[in-house]
Amino acid sequence: MNIKIHSYKILLIMIAMIAISCSSQEYTTAKLAIQQSDFSKAAEWLPKAMEVEPDNPEIPMVMAIEIHAQNEDWKEMIALFDRAMEINPEKVVEIRGAFISVKEAVSNYVEFYWAKEFNEGVAQFKKMQDDPENKQDYLQLAINHFTNGAIINHSDANTHATLAKCYLDKGDENAAKEAVILAVEKNPESFEANFSAAQILGRTGSSSEEILPYYEKATEIEPSNSKALRELASAYYDLGEKEESIQVFENAISNEENDTTKADLYFNLGAVSYTHLTLPTSDLV
Repeated sequence: MNIKIHSYKILLIMIAMIAISCSSQEYTTAKLAIQQSDFSKAAEWLPKAMEVEPDNPEIPMVMAIEIHAQNEDWKEMIALFDRAMEINPEKVVEIRGAFISVKEAVSNYVEFYWAKEFNEGVAQFKKMQDDPENKQDYLQLAINHFTNGAIINHSDANTHATLAKCYLDKGDENAAKEAVILAVEKNPESFEANFSAAQILGRTGSSSEEILPYYEKATEIEPSNSKALRELASAYYDLGEKEESIQVFENAISNEENDTTKADLYFNLGAVSYTHLTLPTSDLV
């Protein structure tokens, strides 16, 4: 089995080598420029190579990584990744001396550059703690990096949700709403996206009717999450749907392990049960 796998890898490399030897003059010129670190020349010849070899996914991959990623032009990088995937995601290409399929290369580089930007955004948060007088400057830098992360990996719900929280902290409620709603659009089955959307919409003055679907979806995704259940029950309560609120509170209690939180849930359940029979006398905690 190991011999077969080894032979298969050798075959892939041989195929790739044959492909390289058959490269167009334009692509050969571009590769030589990259080897010589002449990226201006490479940027000139790679588009020409793509015109001559429109079915070669290696060229947009190389241009995405060697030109656009180095210039931190993330939108163009992702556009070229998409173009390579459309041509042939399974084709083995050479990227910086490594022979790898287009699909694997895209996945690896998206993860690498996303992590780089996301971690830098987190680093700006840490600087805010050490230098609170310049909080707004660090916050804007964090927003810039999280925005880049969202461009690079648009399917990561945590990035969009974190970006929304940054906007909220900055006082830009409209941007916060847009970011968190986009998080749900990109990741409709993400608990983090739906729960964050409900939380941020609630903090920016949205009605219980607007918030409720996000809490409902969050608890559908994670039925035992007591925090989400508690929020859902409160949303039902605010809408006057007391029976639904009681049922959800009972579910939250059965899933809560923290004694203090469970005591609050029991209190709220009692309040809802009482007001279900009489007039409201207190707010939920």
